[in-house]
This record gives sequence, structure tokens and C-alpha cells, in this order.
Amino acid sequence: MSHLSFQQICDLEPRVQALFDEAKAVHDDPAAESFCANTVWHRSGFKKRVSALAGFDATHPQLQTNEAYDTAYQTIYLALPNCRNCGCL
Repeated sequence: MSHLSFQQICDLEPRVQALFDEAKAVHDDPAAESFCANTVWHRSGFKKRVSALAGFDATHPQLQTNEAYDTAYQTIYLALPNCRNCGCL
């Protein structure tokens, strides 16, 4: 099976695009002391929701691969603002 692009994944499962849009809408408040993308990723349930849509738990057979999960995960995670002054750095 060939590698699917992020757009192809979204075409097969539109909720992946919705997660991307949700991640893009997250803003780092400059007035806050810090921002942690990892905290947002886990506390907002992005990881769990991505896992349900791409990877072994996906309902669409073409999305039940590590590659689909990795592509969706990385693209959506990178849509979040960068960590700033947090324990991750």
C-alpha cells in the first residue's frame, strides 16, 4: 500500500481535517508565562482523537496503518503553536 498524503487522509476521513483546523485555532497567549504544545495535545484529547481516526483503530481500512497515523499525528501536532518556556524545552 502506498503512503497517503495528509490531504488524502482528510479526503478519506474528514474529521482529521477538523482536528487539524482545531489545532490551528489554538493560540499561545503571549501574556501567559508559558505555553506547552504537549500539554494541549494530551489534555485536549488530540492524541486520542487522532488514534480513533488514523491508525489501527480507524474505521476506514486504508487508514489502519502506522504511516497514516504518523502522518496525521505529525501534521496536526505541528499545527499547534510551539512550546515556550515550558518543561519540554
